[in-house]
Amino acid sequence: MVATGYANVHTEDDYDQAHQQAQINAQMNAQFAMQAPMQEVQVVQQGPKLWKSGLCDCFATGGNLCCNVYWCTPCMAGRIHSSAVHNLNDTPDTTVCCGLTSAEILGVGLAVGVPLATNGAVHLPGSDMLGWCAISGYTWWQRQTIREKFGIHGDRCGDCLVSCFCVGCALCQHHTELSQQGINPGSCCCTVNPPLAQTQHVYAAHPSVVNGVQPAYVQN
Repeated sequence: MVATGYANVHTEDDYDQAHQQAQINAQMNAQFAMQAPMQEVQVVQQGPKLWKSGLCDCFATGGNLCCNVYWCTPCMAGRIHSSAVHNLNDTPDTTVCCGLTSAEILGVGLAVGVPLATNGAVHLPGSDMLGWCAISGYTWWQRQTIREKFGIHGDRCGDCLVSCFCVGCALCQHHTELSQQGINPGSCCCTVNPPLAQTQHVYAAHPSVVNGVQPAYVQN
């Protein structure tokens, strides 16, 4: 018997036949592998994630949001802050609201009060813009926070331009984005919310007969 790596080989002729058959099998396997269809791997490239609403879609959900942002800007900014930073629903942030309101009052006071107090001798140019600068600067920070929170495409320069020149539209866009992400900032504090539905409790009447025994106070 010839010592080889093939089973059932007893002579040199058997060894040669087994070796040839192994080579034939290897060639057939190689040809089969080359002829086998290659599976195409499709790579889906996702584009940059954008805002769920456009910058000018203030009236997409009705005019209430636009009116709330226009007339109660500090309050709405505070509500958006609570939702964006703390994931709270319909909860105002008094720190943001009071801070922005104070900046607006201070700006108007300096622009009007100082000339009146000095009979027009002293003017503070640009003091009436203090409130606008405070709200725009805060909106810029808020926009960056929301973009980073949801992975929205953009940059700080674009955020700055939008917050400075379209601050109202930006706040509306922030509110809509949070609402569609499942976090509802709610409306301003001046909005009258509909009353909650009252739960009606229905009590079952006392049975006249319990387990076949009639209470003494039940009259026939």
